[in-house]
Amino acid sequence: MNKQPEATEATKKRFIKAFLTLYRDQPIEKITVREISDAAGYNRITFYRYFNSIYDLYDHIVRMMYERIRPKILEGVFKSEDLNGFCSQVSTLRQEWGEYFQIMLKPGFYARVPEDIKEELLGHLCTTFGLKKETIQISYILDYYMNSVLTLIHRWLSEPKGLSEDEFAGLLWGILHQGVLQQLNSYR
Repeated sequence: MNKQPEATEATKKRFIKAFLTLYRDQPIEKITVREISDAAGYNRITFYRYFNSIYDLYDHIVRMMYERIRPKILEGVFKSEDLNGFCSQVSTLRQEWGEYFQIMLKPGFYARVPEDIKEELLGHLCTTFGLKKETIQISYILDYYMNSVLTLIHRWLSEPKGLSEDEFAGLLWGILHQGVLQQLNSYR
């Protein structure tokens, strides 16, 4: 398999594209290896050369996305001190990853994120905010925070006639920095 790295990557990309096309319209539980293989133009044996299961392919996509956006998430979103910097980060992420986000960030996405990625995010938040990682409440807060943010991003990307980039970034910034109740009160 590693004798032709370009061919290997091209094959993986076709499986990824086929999966994303199917996943856009149906839950992962309803997708079969045969459907992915047929859509990619390969047989099931070829699929299993690269991935152990559909969930392995899903994890591969999540890890691929995370590795590419990791610096922006860790350095940009968590450390944006002002609304303009935050808006810029949101805009960049949308331009580079909007299509992936729209498909992948379905409700329940964060529950499927591999534990090592969640641990890294938890560790980074704890370091950034000077928190004790071993406090169970911190992991609850991180789950709430990540699920909420990812769900909002998915909704925003799924509603093309909804909020503009700046409106969305401003809303998300307000929720993250002022709290949900404060944001609700601002619409009275």
